[in-house]
Amino acid sequence: MKKLFLTLAMALFGFAAMAQDAPQGKPIITLFGNFHSGINEEVYENLGFEIDRAYLGYQLNFDQNWSAKVVYDMGETAIKADASAANQRIGFLKNAMIGYTKGNLNVRAGLTDCEAFTFQQNFWGYRYVYKSFMDKNGWDNSADLGVVAQYKVTDWFSADLSIFNGEGFKKLQLDNQLSYGLGLTFLPIEGLNVRLYGEIKSGWYTQQELASVFVGYKHEHFRIGAEYNMVRNMKNVEDVDMDGFSIYATGIVNKKIEVYARYDQGATSDDFMNLYRCKQESILGLQYKVNKMFSLSPNFRCVQTPGDASTDYYGYLSALVKF
Repeated sequence: MKKLFLTLAMALFGFAAMAQDAPQGKPIITLFGNFHSGINEEVYENLGFEIDRAYLGYQLNFDQNWSAKVVYDMGETAIKADASAANQRIGFLKNAMIGYTKGNLNVRAGLTDCEAFTFQQNFWGYRYVYKSFMDKNGWDNSADLGVVAQYKVTDWFSADLSIFNGEGFKKLQLDNQLSYGLGLTFLPIEGLNVRLYGEIKSGWYTQQELASVFVGYKHEHFRIGAEYNMVRNMKNVEDVDMDGFSIYATGIVNKKIEVYARYDQGATSDDFMNLYRCKQESILGLQYKVNKMFSLSPNFRCVQTPGDASTDYYGYLSALVKF
């Protein structure tokens, strides 16, 4: 009996040790949805329910150093020429990456998030309401196939270096050109965030050059941020140069309620000949956190394109579901 007890005890200890060393994982489920309506006559027909994005995936931590993540992204097409294809559901593999963390070093490889506007997007905080400036204008990719290395030099300074295909996560590598990015993040005093980012994408005849400057301040009752972005030789086309800025602020009423405002001015794609023109956009909204997994945000939007006779107004009720 004593031997049997010792055998069982050793077996239980072995299973416990295996359980401690077993990989720890969690599912990723994120949904962006809304109900929207155009308010003025020019856009009044823009009415209905919409699911902007659905992220489904899984993150696995093998140990304190190694991890992996796979995420499937379901969105909608943006084909203007074919009305039957526009706004149809379409899915992509958004992330398929492995990560390594050791001390102040973090490395990600595979189909992973890019660094051009991730910091600004997280500071803005309402991706389910509206994309960040560079993302909405298509100046850079939210994810791509490549390698990112981040290193925290001191408590107030970190740097990141990235090398990507430059095609984004929706396309395969179509040429032998790559994009190279360098980001510097400063936290000089408590609450103050400064981010500098530069990127070069090589091309057959000319290289695309992108630069971004962000300054933000966080307080327990509010946060405010501003970013200026510029791109030269957009899409590797010589002399197609653009710039623009985005300013946003949030007031934190309590744990459940936040009010926010944002103003953008800059370039966006035209429907003809891939030309670009200036556009001004304003957003005013309120976020209510129903619980840890569900948030609602009624918001009002104003869009004005210089040269157009009218200004477009929209009302949205945006929703976020996140597990």
